[in-house]
Amino acid sequence: MNSKSDQNFFFSASLEIAYDISKGTFQSISQYSSSYRSEELNFYSWPARRNRLLEKSIYSFPHIDSLYVQEKNNSNGNPKVFPRKSILRKRHKVPLVKARFDDYSYLRDYHFINDHYAELITDPYRELIYSVFVPGVDLPAENRLRTEFVAFTIMVYNSDLELQREVFFHAGVYDYRFYFVSPEGLCLHTAATTQGSMRVFDVFDLSKEGDPAEIVPEKLSLQIDLPPLASYLRDSLGLDISADSVVIISGIGCSWLS
Repeated sequence: MNSKSDQNFFFSASLEIAYDISKGTFQSISQYSSSYRSEELNFYSWPARRNRLLEKSIYSFPHIDSLYVQEKNNSNGNPKVFPRKSILRKRHKVPLVKARFDDYSYLRDYHFINDHYAELITDPYRELIYSVFVPGVDLPAENRLRTEFVAFTIMVYNSDLELQREVFFHAGVYDYRFYFVSPEGLCLHTAATTQGSMRVFDVFDLSKEGDPAEIVPEKLSLQIDLPPLASYLRDSLGLDISADSVVIISGIGCSWLS
Protein backbone atom coordinates (compact mmCIF):
# COMPACT_ATOMS: atom_id res chain seq x y z
CA MET A 1 0.00 0.00 0.00
CA ASN A 2 1.50 3.26 -1.09
CA SER A 3 -0.89 5.74 0.44
CA LYS A 4 -3.60 6.19 3.02
CA SER A 5 -6.20 6.13 0.24
CA ASP A 6 -4.97 2.69 -0.83
CA GLN A 7 -5.36 1.45 2.74
CA ASN A 8 -8.86 2.90 3.03
CA PHE A 9 -9.90 1.37 -0.28
CA PHE A 10 -8.54 -2.09 0.46
CA PHE A 11 -9.98 -2.40 3.96
CA SER A 12 -13.36 -0.97 2.96
CA ALA A 13 -14.01 -4.29 1.22
CA SER A 14 -16.32 -6.88 2.76
CA LEU A 15 -14.91 -9.75 4.75
CA GLU A 16 -17.63 -12.07 3.50
CA ILE A 17 -20.16 -12.15 0.65
CA ALA A 18 -23.40 -14.17 0.63
CA TYR A 19 -25.00 -15.35 -2.60
CA ASP A 20 -28.77 -15.94 -2.71
CA ILE A 21 -29.27 -18.77 -5.23
CA SER A 22 -33.02 -18.22 -5.54
CA LYS A 23 -32.70 -14.49 -6.25
CA GLY A 24 -29.32 -14.53 -7.95
CA THR A 25 -28.11 -11.64 -5.78
CA PHE A 26 -25.03 -10.95 -3.68
CA GLN A 27 -24.98 -9.46 -0.19
CA SER A 28 -21.91 -7.96 1.44
CA ILE A 29 -21.45 -9.20 4.98
CA SER A 30 -19.05 -8.03 7.69
CA GLN A 31 -16.52 -5.25 7.28
CA TYR A 32 -12.96 -4.90 8.49
CA SER A 33 -12.66 -3.11 11.80
CA SER A 34 -12.44 0.65 11.34
CA SER A 35 -8.95 0.57 12.88
CA TYR A 36 -7.75 -1.24 9.74
CA ARG A 37 -8.57 1.91 7.80
CA SER A 38 -7.42 4.47 10.35
CA GLU A 39 -4.36 3.02 12.11
CA GLU A 40 -0.87 2.19 10.91
CA LEU A 41 -0.47 -1.57 11.32
CA ASN A 42 1.75 -4.22 9.84
CA PHE A 43 -1.08 -5.87 7.92
CA TYR A 44 1.16 -8.38 6.15
CA SER A 45 2.34 -9.93 9.43
CA TRP A 46 -1.01 -9.32 11.16
CA PRO A 47 -3.77 -10.53 8.85
CA ALA A 48 -7.36 -10.95 9.96
CA ARG A 49 -8.20 -14.58 10.77
CA ARG A 50 -11.45 -16.33 9.87
CA ASN A 51 -12.79 -19.76 10.69
CA ARG A 52 -16.17 -21.48 10.80
CA LEU A 53 -18.02 -23.54 13.39
CA LEU A 54 -21.68 -24.63 13.40
CA GLU A 55 -22.64 -22.29 10.52
CA LYS A 56 -20.95 -19.35 12.20
CA SER A 57 -18.16 -17.30 10.63
CA ILE A 58 -15.76 -16.18 13.34
CA TYR A 59 -13.28 -13.35 12.81
CA SER A 60 -10.22 -12.42 14.81
CA PHE A 61 -8.18 -9.25 14.37
CA PRO A 62 -4.66 -9.31 15.80
CA HIS A 63 -4.87 -6.04 17.74
CA ILE A 64 -8.51 -6.09 18.89
CA ASP A 65 -9.76 -7.57 22.17
CA SER A 66 -12.93 -8.98 20.62
CA LEU A 67 -14.14 -11.81 18.42
CA TYR A 68 -16.64 -11.01 15.65
CA VAL A 69 -19.25 -13.62 14.74
CA GLN A 70 -21.43 -13.67 11.66
CA GLU A 71 -24.31 -16.13 11.93
CA LYS A 72 -26.10 -17.70 8.97
CA ASN A 73 -29.52 -16.22 9.73
CA ASN A 74 -28.32 -12.73 10.64
CA SER A 75 -30.40 -10.55 8.33
CA ASN A 76 -28.84 -7.14 9.01
CA GLY A 77 -25.31 -8.23 8.08
CA ASN A 78 -23.73 -6.83 11.25
CA PRO A 79 -21.62 -9.33 13.20
CA LYS A 80 -22.05 -9.97 16.90
CA VAL A 81 -19.12 -8.83 19.01
CA PHE A 82 -17.81 -10.93 21.89
CA PRO A 83 -15.21 -9.61 24.37
CA ARG A 84 -11.83 -11.29 24.45
CA LYS A 85 -8.77 -10.31 26.44
CA SER A 86 -5.83 -12.46 27.46
CA ILE A 87 -4.57 -12.30 31.04
CA LEU A 88 -1.16 -11.49 29.54
CA ARG A 89 -2.51 -8.59 27.45
CA LYS A 90 -0.60 -5.70 29.02
CA ARG A 91 1.22 -3.72 26.34
CA HIS A 92 -0.12 -0.76 24.40
CA LYS A 93 0.33 -1.16 20.66
CA VAL A 94 3.46 0.50 19.30
CA PRO A 95 2.53 2.57 16.21
CA LEU A 96 4.08 1.42 12.96
CA VAL A 97 6.58 3.85 11.41
CA LYS A 98 5.29 3.76 7.85
CA ALA A 99 8.53 5.21 6.47
CA ARG A 100 10.16 1.90 7.46
CA PHE A 101 7.52 -0.29 5.84
CA ASP A 102 10.15 -1.78 3.49
CA ASP A 103 12.60 -2.50 6.33
CA TYR A 104 12.30 -6.24 6.96
CA SER A 105 14.30 -6.16 10.20
CA TYR A 106 12.12 -3.38 11.58
CA LEU A 107 8.90 -5.21 10.68
CA ARG A 108 10.25 -8.37 12.28
CA ASP A 109 10.98 -6.48 15.51
CA TYR A 110 7.52 -4.87 15.36
CA HIS A 111 5.97 -8.33 15.27
CA PHE A 112 7.76 -9.41 18.47
CA ILE A 113 7.40 -6.28 20.61
CA ASN A 114 3.61 -6.00 20.26
CA ASP A 115 0.92 -8.06 21.92
CA HIS A 116 -1.24 -9.73 19.29
CA TYR A 117 -3.78 -12.44 18.67
CA ALA A 118 -2.38 -14.92 16.17
CA GLU A 119 -4.11 -18.12 15.01
CA LEU A 120 -7.86 -18.72 15.20
CA ILE A 121 -8.65 -22.45 15.31
CA THR A 122 -11.98 -24.28 15.41
CA ASP A 123 -12.38 -27.79 16.80
CA PRO A 124 -15.45 -29.48 15.25
CA TYR A 125 -14.99 -32.61 17.39
CA ARG A 126 -15.53 -30.70 20.64
CA GLU A 127 -17.32 -27.64 19.22
CA LEU A 128 -14.64 -25.36 20.64
CA ILE A 129 -12.80 -22.28 19.40
CA TYR A 130 -9.13 -21.63 20.15
CA SER A 131 -7.72 -18.11 19.99
CA VAL A 132 -3.91 -17.98 20.19
CA PHE A 133 -2.48 -14.94 21.97
CA VAL A 134 1.20 -13.95 21.80
CA PRO A 135 2.49 -11.39 24.33
CA GLY A 136 4.97 -8.78 23.20
CA VAL A 137 8.51 -9.13 24.53
CA ASP A 138 11.57 -6.94 24.93
CA LEU A 139 14.10 -7.55 22.19
CA PRO A 140 17.37 -9.13 23.35
CA ALA A 141 20.67 -7.39 22.65
CA GLU A 142 21.45 -10.02 20.02
CA ASN A 143 18.24 -9.94 18.04
CA ARG A 144 17.76 -13.62 17.20
CA LEU A 145 14.19 -14.24 18.25
CA ARG A 146 12.13 -16.83 16.44
CA THR A 147 8.42 -17.45 16.81
CA GLU A 148 8.91 -20.61 18.85
CA PHE A 149 11.20 -18.75 21.30
CA VAL A 150 8.23 -16.79 22.71
CA ALA A 151 5.51 -18.05 25.07
CA PHE A 152 1.87 -18.01 24.02
CA THR A 153 -1.57 -18.77 25.39
CA ILE A 154 -4.65 -20.43 23.94
CA MET A 155 -8.01 -19.00 24.95
CA VAL A 156 -10.65 -21.73 24.79
CA TYR A 157 -14.24 -20.76 23.90
CA ASN A 158 -17.36 -22.89 23.55
CA SER A 159 -19.64 -22.61 20.52
CA ASP A 160 -21.55 -19.75 22.20
CA LEU A 161 -18.29 -17.78 22.46
CA GLU A 162 -18.11 -18.14 26.23
CA LEU A 163 -14.57 -18.30 27.59
CA GLN A 164 -13.85 -21.66 29.20
CA ARG A 165 -10.22 -21.25 30.20
CA GLU A 166 -6.87 -19.85 29.10
CA VAL A 167 -4.02 -22.30 28.68
CA PHE A 168 -0.40 -21.12 28.93
CA PHE A 169 2.50 -22.60 26.97
CA HIS A 170 6.17 -22.17 27.87
CA ALA A 171 8.53 -20.43 25.48
CA GLY A 172 10.65 -22.71 23.32
CA VAL A 173 8.42 -25.79 23.57
CA TYR A 174 5.83 -25.45 20.77
CA ASP A 175 5.41 -23.53 17.53
CA TYR A 176 1.76 -22.41 17.40
CA ARG A 177 1.92 -21.74 13.63
CA PHE A 178 1.92 -25.46 12.83
CA TYR A 179 -1.04 -27.45 14.10
CA PHE A 180 -3.95 -29.63 13.14
CA VAL A 181 -7.11 -30.74 14.92
CA SER A 182 -7.81 -34.45 15.33
CA PRO A 183 -10.47 -36.51 17.14
CA GLU A 184 -7.94 -36.79 20.00
CA GLY A 185 -7.37 -33.04 20.35
CA LEU A 186 -5.34 -30.07 19.16
CA CYS A 187 -1.96 -31.20 17.82
CA LEU A 188 0.86 -28.67 18.28
CA HIS A 189 4.24 -28.86 16.59
CA THR A 190 7.13 -29.36 19.02
CA ALA A 191 9.80 -26.68 18.62
CA ALA A 192 12.57 -29.25 19.09
CA THR A 193 11.69 -30.87 15.74
CA THR A 194 11.63 -27.74 13.56
CA GLN A 195 15.11 -28.32 12.12
CA GLY A 196 15.13 -32.07 11.52
CA SER A 197 13.54 -34.29 8.89
CA MET A 198 10.88 -35.58 11.30
CA ARG A 199 8.05 -33.44 12.70
CA VAL A 200 6.58 -34.32 16.09
CA PHE A 201 3.22 -33.07 17.37
CA ASP A 202 1.87 -33.31 20.91
CA VAL A 203 -1.87 -33.69 21.45
CA PHE A 204 -3.92 -31.54 23.85
CA ASP A 205 -7.55 -32.14 24.72
CA LEU A 206 -8.44 -28.58 25.71
CA SER A 207 -11.99 -29.55 26.61
CA LYS A 208 -10.63 -30.95 29.86
CA GLU A 209 -9.66 -28.88 32.88
CA GLY A 210 -6.30 -29.33 34.52
CA ASP A 211 -4.38 -29.80 31.31
CA PRO A 212 -0.62 -30.21 32.04
CA ALA A 213 0.10 -27.08 29.99
CA GLU A 214 -1.89 -24.86 32.38
CA ILE A 215 0.37 -22.99 34.80
CA VAL A 216 0.19 -19.88 36.93
CA PRO A 217 0.71 -16.89 34.54
CA GLU A 218 3.04 -15.12 36.99
CA LYS A 219 5.49 -18.01 36.61
CA LEU A 220 5.44 -17.93 32.82
CA SER A 221 8.70 -16.77 31.26
CA LEU A 222 7.75 -14.93 28.08
CA GLN A 223 10.88 -15.88 26.13
CA ILE A 224 13.72 -18.36 26.35
CA ASP A 225 17.27 -17.51 27.29
CA LEU A 226 19.14 -17.36 24.00
CA PRO A 227 22.37 -19.35 23.62
CA PRO A 228 25.67 -17.56 22.82
CA LEU A 229 25.80 -16.36 19.21
CA ALA A 230 28.58 -18.78 18.27
CA SER A 231 26.57 -21.77 19.52
CA TYR A 232 23.45 -20.48 17.80
CA LEU A 233 25.20 -20.19 14.44
CA ARG A 234 26.78 -23.63 14.73
CA ASP A 235 23.43 -25.24 15.48
CA SER A 236 21.28 -23.32 13.00
CA LEU A 237 23.78 -23.58 10.12
CA GLY A 238 24.96 -27.09 10.95
CA LEU A 239 28.61 -25.99 11.20
CA ASP A 240 31.37 -28.38 12.11
CA ILE A 241 32.86 -27.87 15.56
CA SER A 242 36.21 -27.08 13.92
CA ALA A 243 34.85 -23.94 12.16
CA ASP A 244 36.09 -20.82 13.90
CA SER A 245 34.53 -18.08 11.74
CA VAL A 246 31.55 -17.48 9.47
CA VAL A 247 30.60 -14.83 6.91
CA ILE A 248 27.18 -13.25 7.40
CA ILE A 249 25.79 -12.01 4.07
CA SER A 250 22.87 -9.59 4.16
CA GLY A 251 21.39 -6.80 2.10
CA ILE A 252 23.77 -4.30 3.70
CA GLY A 253 27.05 -6.19 3.29
CA CYS A 254 29.16 -8.89 4.88
CA SER A 255 30.79 -9.30 8.26
CA TRP A 256 33.02 -11.85 9.95
CA LEU A 257 32.09 -13.51 13.21
CA SER A 258 34.61 -15.64 15.06
